[in-house]
Amino acid sequence: MSRCLRLSLVCLVLSSFCITIAAHCEDQPEKPPSLTTIDDLFVEVGSRVPAFGGMFVDQAKDNLYVYLVPEQPGDAATLDRAITDVLGPGRPPEQRLVALLGQYNFR
Repeated sequence: MSRCLRLSLVCLVLSSFCITIAAHCEDQPEKPPSLTTIDDLFVEVGSRVPAFGGMFVDQAKDNLYVYLVPEQPGDAATLDRAITDVLGPGRPPEQRLVALLGQYNFR
């Protein structure tokens, strides 16, 4: 086999290999962006208002219930602002904020 023919075969194999690798790389999906969970958002609210212990809604009564832990910094008005700031348009639409006695803060 001539030297030129061997070199041509090596080049052919290498180019075929490179094309295969390139095609494989294009088929790989991009990593999804990291998703923010409701727990992550609640941790952020708890960082701003340490007394925050969680919340739930009662749509029928138009109430947003929040747990406040005594002896921790924070009050209902500060917590209401923090919830709005952190959740933005995802904030529950209930108009009345009702504070409940909490035993544990969210963090």
